[in-house]
Amino acid sequence: SKLVQETKNNPAACNEEIVEQAIWAIGNIIGDGIDLRDLVLEGEPNLLPALINMCSYRRLKTSVRNNITWTISNFLRGKPVPPRDAVIVTLPLLVSNITTPDNDEVLFDSLWSLSYYVDGDEQHLSDVLDNHPGILPQLCEHLKRATTINVIVPALRILGNIATGTTEHTDQVLKSGVLPVIYELIKPEGARRANITKECCWLLSNINAGTPDQIQQVINGQFVELLVYHVKNGSPLERKEAIWALANLTTFGTNDQITALLPFVKDLIQVFGGIRHERTEFVGLISTLAESQNEKFFDILDCDDLLRLQS
Repeated sequence: SKLVQETKNNPAACNEEIVEQAIWAIGNIIGDGIDLRDLVLEGEPNLLPALINMCSYRRLKTSVRNNITWTISNFLRGKPVPPRDAVIVTLPLLVSNITTPDNDEVLFDSLWSLSYYVDGDEQHLSDVLDNHPGILPQLCEHLKRATTINVIVPALRILGNIATGTTEHTDQVLKSGVLPVIYELIKPEGARRANITKECCWLLSNINAGTPDQIQQVINGQFVELLVYHVKNGSPLERKEAIWALANLTTFGTNDQITALLPFVKDLIQVFGGIRHERTEFVGLISTLAESQNEKFFDILDCDDLLRLQS
């Protein structure tokens, strides 16, 4: 840590290879667990400002810059999250790296770092949105252009974590234009890997746990049919999150909004018999749907459907 501090004061005078090894060692130490992470964070001198300052040195080797970004991600990773006061200093660098990344490795690690930061409380979310409001549209741009899971998954995780916050936080996620982007990621002819679909469905479930106005945007985006599709055809991970997204719609939506599910009741019932691991969530979804749309719900079903419900 002394070497890193000296590099902060006079980066040109230090041997970059030795500095790089020191940073690598620090990253490995704090990556071993939250106890070591917090011990280093509480130590003197504070290493994070020194590492961040080094990134402003224009002649810094790419490998050193990549190493610093990876080390910062280890400072932010783990539960419980690190003390906010100790890590908030990283936000300007992370946002800069995401907005104008030097290379793919810096972008990957910065996205994961920010996803860890917004996995904290609502104040963590406000730290990002109040001071860096342009980051959400930038994440959507990355999702539109990205071809690798290393960008798509952490970008979705950031948006999904923010959507767990207040109504205002979720509104900002929706205003970023994320819904059309998600649609392209999970539509049947464009669906990619299972964990991408899982993250998209998780984000939708967080939005559907919000206000009727927010839920209506999901319905208007034609996501109900897509979610039912992934309940029917998805992997267990995809199916679980898709079921939660629909269940939240029935829990937090109005009766009129819940009617959006009625055209798909028979599809959902047919899937029910083959589900083993998500039966609790599925029962909750079907029960709420039946309770809120009682007469219409049972008018749709035939004897085979009723037998499946009893299985």
